[in-house]
Amino acid sequence: MSGEIMRTFLFTACFATFLTVFSSSMLNVALPSIMEHFHVSQAVAAWIVSAYLVLYATLMPVAGILSDRWGKKRIFVIGMMLFALGTAMASISNSFSYLVLARSVQGTGAAAVFPAGASMIRENFAGKSGKALSLLSASASAGLLLGPPLSGYLLEITDYRGLFILTLPLAVITLFTAVVCLSNTSVKHETKPTALKDTESRPFYKEATYIAVIIVVVCQNFIARGLGIMMPLQLIRDFHLSTSQTGSLAMGFPLALLLASPLGGYLTDKKGYRIPVTAGSVILMIALALLSLKMFSATITLMALFVVMGVGFGLTISPLTVGSMENASEKDSAKASSFFGLARQLGGASGAAITPLIEGDNIVVYRYLAVLQLLALIIFIALSRDKNSS
Repeated sequence: MSGEIMRTFLFTACFATFLTVFSSSMLNVALPSIMEHFHVSQAVAAWIVSAYLVLYATLMPVAGILSDRWGKKRIFVIGMMLFALGTAMASISNSFSYLVLARSVQGTGAAAVFPAGASMIRENFAGKSGKALSLLSASASAGLLLGPPLSGYLLEITDYRGLFILTLPLAVITLFTAVVCLSNTSVKHETKPTALKDTESRPFYKEATYIAVIIVVVCQNFIARGLGIMMPLQLIRDFHLSTSQTGSLAMGFPLALLLASPLGGYLTDKKGYRIPVTAGSVILMIALALLSLKMFSATITLMALFVVMGVGFGLTISPLTVGSMENASEKDSAKASSFFGLARQLGGASGAAITPLIEGDNIVVYRYLAVLQLLALIIFIALSRDKNSS
């Protein structure tokens, strides 16, 4: 694959990931208007978000298995086709049930994008997969974090259908680019000796390193989603800031994450994944521990520590992705990345659901999250091994 095609391929995979994750959160701020438009309750309206997220998370392992069996480009393209189809259906929706159906089609297609894309990046960027995967992971983070604010601005000039109308041409362009330039890998092309070797080798999901990575991913996404809920509430409730002020201040966390992510990828390519994961986890744990102290509760101090936490998360994103795929054979790489993606979604969903239930003020919550991060770090250090050291 030539350098130009490789760059186009990387941009396509990253932008497809951004679009699918962006779509998972873009309707959050549109729920009130959708409730009014269709005359449904909040619990019913939530299905347009839940339908997407449930299918996106649960079908990701299935997409990984199909990618390894039938070819990654094929599954990636089918996924983008379904995502574009669901987007087109949603843009012309005239009933709530039809909108839920459209979102279900969207979520089904989106489930195929990350595992197939991550696996193809691993195969086509030998020696530079850490840096490339850092861009893919940063694209996913950007989509999640920018979904609500960008859709909020767009809803000032259009309705919920406009969000899908604006997304549709981007999905079609990404689909076309995928068809043209993405390379295909299928187990049908593997030689018999390779297949025998893969059969005799230990399954990736039984490797201690893979288990350690999954534990860290679940814990860190639990923490990230929990912070995503706690930070805005603290700024509004305790410091009496407006929603616009809160949004501006809270942007320090995702910006630091996005800026630190390429550094994590660079360190992974040079030193292996264990060093940046350990360093990022230590930074995150220290920041959470400081937040649990009342002496660090001033607004400026909170913002500085949120930025530090963003750096900690950013350093671990790409290394964890690489670590999840390092012990998987080429034919199982999409499967490994799909279970990694599922763990990320489950951790985030658990954090969003459980963190608000913790009794006590924010200091207590930060203390629990710091302990959780410490436990994850201990398990990671005890179980993980770089491939070249085992």
